[in-house]
Amino acid sequence: MKQSKRNKVFSLILATLLFSICWAGTALGLTLNLVAEQATVTMADGNTITMWGLRDTADATHVAGDWKIPVFNITLPDTLTINLTNNLPADTASLVKPTSLMIPGLREDAMSPVWTDGSSGARTSVSQRVRSLNREAGNGGGSQTYTWSSLRPGTFIIQSATHQALQVQMGLYAVLVVHPATAGQAYVPTATVPAAEVTYTTEHVLVFSEVDKALHDAVSADDYGPGKLYTSTMNYHPSYYLINGQPVALGAQQIPIGSNTDDILLRLVNTGYQTKIPTFQGQDIRLLGQDGFLAPYTHMQYSVELTPGKTKDVILSKPNTPVVKFYDSRMSISATGAAGGGLLADLLVSFANMTIISPNGGESLLGGADTTIQWTAKTGAASYLLRYSLDNGVNWSWIQNGVTGTSYTWTVPNQPSSQALVRVNAKDSAGNFFANDFSDAPFTIVGAPQVLSPNGGETLNGGSIVTISWQAHPGAASYLLRYSTDNGGTWQWLRNNVTGTSFDWRVPNVDSGLALIRVNAKNTAGNFIGNDFSDATFTIVQTPRVLVPNGGETVFGGTQETVQWEAVAAASSYDVSLSTDGGATWSSIVTGVTGTSSSVTVPNNGTAAALVKVEARDAGGTLLSSDQSDGPFTIRQVARILAPNGGETLTAGTTTTITWEALPNASSYLLRYSTDGGSTWQWLRNGVTGTSFTWTVPAAATVQGLVRVNARDFAGSFISNDWSDNPFTIVVP
Repeated sequence: MKQSKRNKVFSLILATLLFSICWAGTALGLTLNLVAEQATVTMADGNTITMWGLRDTADATHVAGDWKIPVFNITLPDTLTINLTNNLPADTASLVKPTSLMIPGLREDAMSPVWTDGSSGARTSVSQRVRSLNREAGNGGGSQTYTWSSLRPGTFIIQSATHQALQVQMGLYAVLVVHPATAGQAYVPTATVPAAEVTYTTEHVLVFSEVDKALHDAVSADDYGPGKLYTSTMNYHPSYYLINGQPVALGAQQIPIGSNTDDILLRLVNTGYQTKIPTFQGQDIRLLGQDGFLAPYTHMQYSVELTPGKTKDVILSKPNTPVVKFYDSRMSISATGAAGGGLLADLLVSFANMTIISPNGGESLLGGADTTIQWTAKTGAASYLLRYSLDNGVNWSWIQNGVTGTSYTWTVPNQPSSQALVRVNAKDSAGNFFANDFSDAPFTIVGAPQVLSPNGGETLNGGSIVTISWQAHPGAASYLLRYSTDNGGTWQWLRNNVTGTSFDWRVPNVDSGLALIRVNAKNTAGNFIGNDFSDATFTIVQTPRVLVPNGGETVFGGTQETVQWEAVAAASSYDVSLSTDGGATWSSIVTGVTGTSSSVTVPNNGTAAALVKVEARDAGGTLLSSDQSDGPFTIRQVARILAPNGGETLTAGTTTTITWEALPNASSYLLRYSTDGGSTWQWLRNGVTGTSFTWTVPAAATVQGLVRVNARDFAGSFISNDWSDNPFTIVVP
C-alpha cells in the first residue's frame, strides 16, 4: 500500500527497534557525553547507507562509524545533562552542518532559538527565520551542553533541533526513558489510574523508523538542497523499513519479550516521517499514556496510531501465545519493494512449563569452550530446536535441530558479547512449534585472547623484529606466548607473564611455511583461562642475518673491519654491499663469499647512516634472501696516511715527503713519528696546513718506524688521526 506523504518537522529515519532497557542514572543525575558523527549501516540487500547518528562515548559496544539508536534510562528525581560534540562532516556551499539537541515535550533549561543569520535569542528582524530550536554546536568538533532539570515519567525522543527536516531523518536521535521513583511502575498512579494498571514486570523499547536511500545518497554526494538532485524532504520516499535500527533479512524478525506470566511494558516510538499503526495480532494491549503524559483513564485496544515524533506506552499483559504477530497495519512491511521485510516481527513469549535452566542469565562463558544447555521437558514435545543470540534476541543462529532429551553440549562461539541468549523451541511429532523459552536475562561470552598478528598468510624474515598483537581477555592478568614452525606439532616458548596486548618478537632465523603464534591467557592465580593461535600458517624465510656491524658502532675510514652474518642452509655464497645513505643506494664490497664473515676495507667517507647488506645466493646465483644492519652505524673519516705507509726503507739524514689525505673539517695537522712501533711518539711539526710535509729522516736505526697524522679543527681540537698501516725501516749509513 502506498503511503501518503506527511510534511512533519519530526522527520526521523529507520525502522523498528526493540531491545531490553539497560538501567542508568543515579541520585546525582545522569550526564551523557554524546558525539554527533557520520556513520554507515549496510542493508540486507548489500547497499551501504550513509547516516548521521549520536554515539555515547561511554558505550564501548558502540563503535565509531557504526550507526545505531542509543537508549538512555533515568530515574526521578534525577536531572539530565548532555555534553554534545559535533563531528559531522565539513560544511559545503549548499549544506552547513551545525547541530543541536532537544527533547520534544521537555523544555531544556536554557533553550534558545538560533536564527538563519546565526544569531540567537529574541528575534530582532522579520527577515530572520528559525534555523535551530536550541543552541548549536558547530561541526568540526564544536560542543554544547544541555540540561533538563524538570523531567517527568514517560518515553521521549532526544533529537536534533537544527534543520530537523534533514538532520533527524539522517539519524540524529536517541530514546530517553524516564522512570518514576517507584520501581516497576511506568507512571505515578492517580485516582483514576490505580497502581495495578501502571505496574509491569519487564519492559522493552520499540522504535519505528525508515530510510529514503535517495535522500541519504544525495547528502553523501553533496547533492541535497535548492537546485540540487534532491531539493528537499518534500520528495521523501522510504526505501527501507528496518527492525532494531539495523538491517535484517526478509521475513519476520523474532524478538523475545518475556513470559506468559509477565506484564510487559512496551514503549512505542516513531522516529520516522510517516505514521505507523503497530498492531498486536490476537492480543489486547492497555494504552497508558503518550509523550510522557499518563492518560486520564487507561483502555484496551489491539493497535495504536503512532504519528511522526510520537511516543506511546502500552502494557501487554500475560500474553497467551508463544508467538505474538506484530506488524504495521499501514503495511510498511517491505525492503526496497520486496515484500516480507520491514516492520514485521514475531514477539516471542516463553511459557513457564518449559524453562531453560542454563545458561539462564548472568553467566560468563568462555568462547571456544563447551558448556551444557539444560531445560525442563515440555509435555508432548518430540524434539527441540536450539538457537542462540549475541544481540539480546535481535538475530538468532542455529545450534542444533532435532535434539531429544533436555540437555545439549554446546561449543560456545568465540564471539565476545554481553547480550547473549539461548532459546529452546519445542516441536511436536509433526514438526510444528508449540512452545519455547529463552534465557531470562543475557549472559556474557568472553572471547579468547584472539591473535591479531601474525594471523596467517604473512611472510616474515628470520631475525627481524615483528610485533605480535592480540585482543585482550577480560579476565587475564598476563599471557604466555609460544610459536610453532610445524603447524602446531610442537610449540616453543617465547615469553611468559607478558602484560599488555603486544610483544616485539625477534623471529627465529629458520625456514618454515608452517609457522603459528599461540597466546595463552592466565588469571591472577596463574591458571590458563583461554588461548588462541594464528588462524592460518605464515611463512618464515631464513636470512643471512647481519651480526656485525648491526647498528650503533663507529668504525674508521681506511681500516679493515670484519662483517659477520648467520648462515643460510641453502646458500652457496654471499654478496656484501655497503650503503652510506641509509639504504637509498648500495655499493658492492665483495661477492661470492663462502662462510659467514668477510674482512672489508672501510671507505674513507664520513657518514652516520652506514648500513651493511648481505645477500644469500644458491649455487646457480639466484637470490634466496637478504638482511641488513638493524640500525645505522658511523664511519668516521680520517686524514689517512699515504706515505710512508709501511715497508719502505729510509736513510737517515735524507729527506722524504710525508703525504696524507685531506680531512674536510681540518684546519691544520700535527705530525709525529715513532721508532718503537708506536709505543712512544716524537713530534715532527704542529700546525701544518696542506696534505704533505718534507721530513728529514732522523739518525735512529729501526725496523719499527711509523708516522702519525692528527687532524685539528679550527678550535684546535683533535678530530681524527691515522698512522702508517705497517712499519718502515730507517738505516744509518
